[in-house]
Amino acid sequence: MGVRNRRGGLVALGGAAAAVALAAGVVAASIPSSSGVIYACYDKWGGGDLRVINYPTQKCEKGETLLSWNQVGPTGPTGATGATGATGATGATGATGAKGATGATGSTGATGAQGPTGATGASGALGATGPTGSTGATGAQGPTGATGATGASGALGPTGPTGATGALGPTGPTGYTGSTGATGATGPTGPSGASSVLAVVYAYADNQVPAGETRDATAYCPANWQVVGGGFWLGGPDLRIEVSEPWTDASLGQGWQITAYNGAGAGTNSVKETAQALCVPGS
Repeated sequence: MGVRNRRGGLVALGGAAAAVALAAGVVAASIPSSSGVIYACYDKWGGGDLRVINYPTQKCEKGETLLSWNQVGPTGPTGATGATGATGATGATGATGAKGATGATGSTGATGAQGPTGATGASGALGATGPTGSTGATGAQGPTGATGATGASGALGPTGPTGATGALGPTGPTGYTGSTGATGATGPTGPSGASSVLAVVYAYADNQVPAGETRDATAYCPANWQVVGGGFWLGGPDLRIEVSEPWTDASLGQGWQITAYNGAGAGTNSVKETAQALCVPGS
């Protein structure tokens, strides 16, 4: 098959690829088209010549038939799966990789919550009052010396005449002092004084004060005893004492009462307060 050149002469081509190359040299156009189709004119009366054209810019002449084909042929059927190749030999063991850098130290975990405060132990029993010691013997009183008699007063000197108004007259002479009287007889011995021994007892009372609240604690004296003093103990820096004073209850007797406020934030544990009473016998 041959392709006719418009400049004259006849060039023989071995296939469609050669025809495309020749046509590209004659007309600067899009061959194949943007869709991949190649167009050509077949001269069915002039010996079967075939020329590639830039369709639709170029058209076939009279006596020629328009032919077209795809630049890429249709996809062929999938070939049969090849036989599985033999397993290759095991490769040599690779060299040991370098030691990786040490990872950064993790941050310290949060401190665990404080456990609840244990229950307050029961107050111990009041110990027995020790026996009163015996009164020591009173020493003998020394004798009192006798009081001497009062001496007679000296005679008063005569008053001088009243001088004329003006200069102050001289002071008269002082009278004589009488002699000391004799010592009086010794008086009788006085009665013995009362015993000075005093029994004292300390009383205690505890209470728990929750965060943000106020609580009382009262320490009572034993029956038929009276309170003569008192104080307190606070179990944490957030406790603030508001009242510390003597206290009397009609049925429980005398004692010492305190009132404390817990200024800690919400969610914290309660704190212990302790009232203290100083007691002596008597009501």
